Amino acid sequence: MKVGDLVKVAVKGLRVEVGTFGVITRLEERQNADCIPIQYWATMAESGYSFWFRPEYLEVINASR
Repeated sequence: MKVGDLVKVAVKGLRVEVGTFGVITRLEERQNADCIPIQYWATMAESGYSFWFRPEYLEVINASR
């Protein structure tokens, strides 16, 4: 995944509903207790709010070039 990719939320139980679309707006390298090396920030199409996701929470619909 990279900035500009169109993504869809693929996991239940998040603050954002499954199937919601968004665009990756930034990547943050961060090390925490869960050893998450990168956080993918996406701005959601419907609400305009940005949330961070683990890569396994998202499905790439259309990769940017």
